[in-house]
Amino acid sequence: MHLDTKTLETRWPIKLGLFASILLYSVCLAFPAYSVEGPEGPRVVHSLLELAIGWLGIFYGIFDWLANPLLLLTWILLALRHYKRAVAAAFASTFFAAFFFARTTIVISEAPTYGRILSYHTGYWLWLASSMLALLTSYFALKVLKESVKR
Repeated sequence: MHLDTKTLETRWPIKLGLFASILLYSVCLAFPAYSVEGPEGPRVVHSLLELAIGWLGIFYGIFDWLANPLLLLTWILLALRHYKRAVAAAFASTFFAAFFFARTTIVISEAPTYGRILSYHTGYWLWLASSMLALLTSYFALKVLKESVKR
């Protein structure tokens, strides 16, 4: 497929969106994700800890953590210019990340003990923003590709 000069000029927002999404995700790992009420009282859960052990929630029917590998897949697909697949992966990632906001309880121990989520912190919002930006970037990239094919 031949890409004209205008299409090449519109690739910089795609690269910028990809970079910004990765940057937001990287920054989110330095912040707390949420607060939870546990048997010992309220505690703050750090984003990096959630990334490391959150996959265990899958065994308890909590699939929100899957937003992480789906977001990674989105970035890879964007870099490889598989924009249609990137939109699908980004949509799924954003869905899982946003669904966590609707959750009222979360597993806080291997027993499993459940704790009530008290509040969401900067780490969660940056994580969600990273996923949403990846979705917007993927959609923009797909739209640019479709316009270039029409010419």
